[in-house]
Amino acid sequence: MQRAAMTNGAKLVGAEAEFLTYPDGEVPSGDMIDFKVCDLIRQYQPRTVIGHWSGSWHKDHQNSYMVTRDSVFYAGLKAVQRKLPAHGVRKLFFADNWEDATGYQPDLFLNVTPVYENWIKACALFPMWRGENGFRYNDYYQSLAVMRGALANCRYAVALMADPNQKTRTVSSLD
Repeated sequence: MQRAAMTNGAKLVGAEAEFLTYPDGEVPSGDMIDFKVCDLIRQYQPRTVIGHWSGSWHKDHQNSYMVTRDSVFYAGLKAVQRKLPAHGVRKLFFADNWEDATGYQPDLFLNVTPVYENWIKACALFPMWRGENGFRYNDYYQSLAVMRGALANCRYAVALMADPNQKTRTVSSLD
């Protein structure tokens, strides 16, 4: 049911879902999964990757943070020999998630107004979003998008946090 929701939701927002074989709540950490995700990064060649922040009370969110960070590192190393050539990800961000709030400090607001309606439709495919687990995800995240939008001077926005190791920015001008 979750995979079907993810596949259909991804289509609604113009993405493609890719699955590994781990059950929900049981994402491991370590080189075996790191290299599986590294291979996916090399296959799809994203410029930006967004993952879970480490400050979570969910073990699989904590592990996802480590896997994402390590996979991005491995994917960019030419010395790591895999089937596909190295691919360097330009930016790593962590999403705003009420379950991953410890130490989370957003530093970027992304205007999602153009894709907001499709995002809501995609999220509605998931039982937990509809409140079937007791938490009002729909109300929380729609309200958060409005609040972040107010801060970003747009209708709807999401907050992201840059990898603390990538916070330095270089600009040519302050204009």
